[in-house]
Amino acid sequence: MKCKKCGEELPDRARFCLICGTPVEAAADSDATPNNEEPEGEADSDATAVTDAAPEAAGEPAPDPDATREYQMEADAMPAAKKLEEPLEPTAVGAVPLVPLAPPPRATRIRPRAPRPYAAHAARSPYSDRRISDGPAWPASHAAKETAGPKVEAEEKREKAPEDAAAEHAPEHTEKPAAESREGNVATDLVNNLRDRAKSMGASRDRLFAIAAFVAAAAIIAVFLGVFATSWIGPLAPEPEPVPQVQPPSDGSIPPLTADDEDSDAQTLPEDAPEVRSAVDDYSWQELSQISALIADASSDADALELAESYNLCGADGKLDGTQTKTLELTSGTEVSMRVAGFRQDEKADGSGVAGITFIAEDPFDSLSMDSGEDATSWKDTSLRAYFEDEGADLLPEELADVVVAVNKTTNPVQGRGSQQIVTEDVLWVPSYSELVGEVTGGKRMGAYESEGEQYQLFEDLGVTWTDGGSAVALSGSYWWLRSPEVTNSRWFMCVSPDGITSYDHRPITPNAILVGFCL
Repeated sequence: MKCKKCGEELPDRARFCLICGTPVEAAADSDATPNNEEPEGEADSDATAVTDAAPEAAGEPAPDPDATREYQMEADAMPAAKKLEEPLEPTAVGAVPLVPLAPPPRATRIRPRAPRPYAAHAARSPYSDRRISDGPAWPASHAAKETAGPKVEAEEKREKAPEDAAAEHAPEHTEKPAAESREGNVATDLVNNLRDRAKSMGASRDRLFAIAAFVAAAAIIAVFLGVFATSWIGPLAPEPEPVPQVQPPSDGSIPPLTADDEDSDAQTLPEDAPEVRSAVDDYSWQELSQISALIADASSDADALELAESYNLCGADGKLDGTQTKTLELTSGTEVSMRVAGFRQDEKADGSGVAGITFIAEDPFDSLSMDSGEDATSWKDTSLRAYFEDEGADLLPEELADVVVAVNKTTNPVQGRGSQQIVTEDVLWVPSYSELVGEVTGGKRMGAYESEGEQYQLFEDLGVTWTDGGSAVALSGSYWWLRSPEVTNSRWFMCVSPDGITSYDHRPITPNAILVGFCL
């Protein structure tokens, strides 16, 4: 039978149209029985009539019996439509009409799609005019699979006939070349990928080789330039050493060669100058006297100090550290170590200039009083100075007595006995306070004490000051005299303590050690 609305062929016992969903009962004739029930005979006749008339419909293809059977099975599996309940009479009290909660389901026929080639899609696509020449072609296996897919699914649902067994193997034979083609495409892509990578790696390797070659060439060029620049023909070549001059044999016809770089300012020693020795103690008193004369005759104090350095009378830096000593053996048999105290620091008494070298004893001559009275007197009138002029001079060996020179010594007067400093001519003497400590910058004597001569280089280099002299001037177990009267009173003379303190005073009658000094 057919649907009265859309003319679609319906399977037997169908309740709804598979296309438009129209109930079959609604499309029946008006002579239908109440409650949409039809006699079985009429239903069968109508179905037969519809079936017989179906082939005569214009433009309608003949139905597939297998598809009709499939749809029949689906329709049988669908639940039958329930009829609506008879509504209650409107006049009944409390009557509530029964309303269906949802429309009945509509059956939909799934019509198999006709296989369409891949070219047809491209022809219908709005982008069919655009072609990508370099893009990969659509695999033929995909089109074959898409075309055969619906048909294979339909064939699986049918009851397979013996004569269709051979047809089932046709898709397999069709897909096998496609699979082989797909595998071939994968292999080709893999080979192309490997070839591209090899080309890329080759290009990178060539680039690295080029960079390495450039760096090596630059290094070789730099080394070559460096070697060339420092070679004997290059711009940075060292200056050639001067050719040593060979003195020709002297036959009187050729004057002797002189060095061009000779220092014209260098001091030249006289022919009778003493030979240079390694230590002061290695010289004799006569040689030291000659050296003292050379130092005294120097044009400046700097030249004099340089000359003293050349004779090893001081350190290489021109300093005196107390190790530059000469042993003096007195006529009494006593040995006294005499230290070099300074250069060109004392004026000769005869007015001929400065004395070249001054010595001051490190060991005591003897232990004597400064004077015999209880009160201080000037250095000129002390008993100690009288001792030096008489008995002390006799203690000197003849070699030394012949070369010592008298020098002028300045001393302050006793406090309250005048203000004029006293100058004496002395061969043997003891140092003054200022000759030992230098400038007085503090203490009770500051401003009251007047300098009695410059500080000797030995004490200056050893760091002796008015506050302390330390071990440089310490004499174990003994005080030793200075020739300076105490400026704050008239009873004392100044002295140095056994531990090197330079600010002590003693009464003149007190016996203290004597550290004698003299000049050459």
